[in-house]
Amino acid sequence: MTDVTVIETSINICDQANIDNVLGLCQQNNVGVIAKRSIANAAWKDASQQRGMYVNYAATYADRLVQMAITPEELGFGPDDWSEIALRFTLSQPGLSCAIVGTTKASHVATNLGAAAKGPLPDDVVAQLQAAFQRAEAASGEIWSGQQ
Repeated sequence: MTDVTVIETSINICDQANIDNVLGLCQQNNVGVIAKRSIANAAWKDASQQRGMYVNYAATYADRLVQMAITPEELGFGPDDWSEIALRFTLSQPGLSCAIVGTTKASHVATNLGAAAKGPLPDDVVAQLQAAFQRAEAASGEIWSGQQ
């Protein structure tokens, strides 16, 4: 039997369960963590803007983001900065080894690299996003588990 050296799990602004439940434990046990869905399936886009399989794929996260009731402007960003906020939030998590950033457009690669180069979000912005998630989850009456 071999030891686990790395796992892949969902971690993003709309899927925060594994921040508390997985990252710390992995860090304690020297296990790497790869974040999938690091930009939350572009949950801020209207369903009509999603392409192909992403129309339904993003629905859970889109619903959660609406319930979180927070805007980029409240976080000190411009109205079109969700992608940067989402990626930098994921990359801000202690214990994260790397993040997968999928895209349907080659032009988004440079944008994502530029956002990542800015480094982690300020601690207060991370805290605001975590608080918004926690409030929305509590108000929903459900536990928002990590997406498969």
